[in-house]
Amino acid sequence: MKLRSITARIFETLGVLLSVCAVFAVLYYWDPTRALIKRYAPGAGQKLEQLPDVANGFDAKALLTVTSAEIASTRRGLLGGSGPRRRGHVHY
Repeated sequence: MKLRSITARIFETLGVLLSVCAVFAVLYYWDPTRALIKRYAPGAGQKLEQLPDVANGFDAKALLTVTSAEIASTRRGLLGGSGPRRRGHVHY
C-alpha cells in the first residue's frame, strides 16, 4: 500500500514538473515572446535601432519611375492588368 502511494506521488510530481516545463517552452519559443526577449536584452537598443551602412546612402527617388496615374495605368496594362480602373466597372 505504501509503495503505491510513493509511486503515485512521484508520477504526480513528474507530471506537474513536465507541465510547467512545457508551458515555459511554449512561451520561450513563441515568436512574440522571443522578440520581447531580444528587444530587452542588454545592448539591444543600439543594435536594433541602427541602420546598415548601405541604407544610409540609398537614394529611393532614383528607383521610383511611376510618378503619375497615366504611367501607372500604362504599366498595369503592360503587366496584364485590366488597364485604367473605373468605378463600377467589373472586368471578367
